[in-house]
Amino acid sequence: MRSEQARLARLAEVGVFTVDGELFTWSDAVLAAHVAGEWEPLRARTRAGLAAQRRLTAGGGELSHDETTAAAKRFRYERELRSRPRSSQHGSRIGG
Repeated sequence: MRSEQARLARLAEVGVFTVDGELFTWSDAVLAAHVAGEWEPLRARTRAGLAAQRRLTAGGGELSHDETTAAAKRFRYERELRSRPRSSQHGSRIGG
């Protein structure tokens, strides 16, 4: 249990996006979702997505790298989000 808490603490400080050069972490994103009243809807969508992924993999299905990349690009485009260049990303792999 303690190692899981340590892993989550490290994850909370991983940078996920920048605005006007200011880095925001997972901790910032979660707090903003709570303040905006979006945490529960986000949690519900995440659970539904994870359940769909489990059903897909249980049935022997798997999305290709190209399909996943295309879906991520569509998601960002539809929400007018831009990804940072890899060279400017902060943080490390989750759990690393």
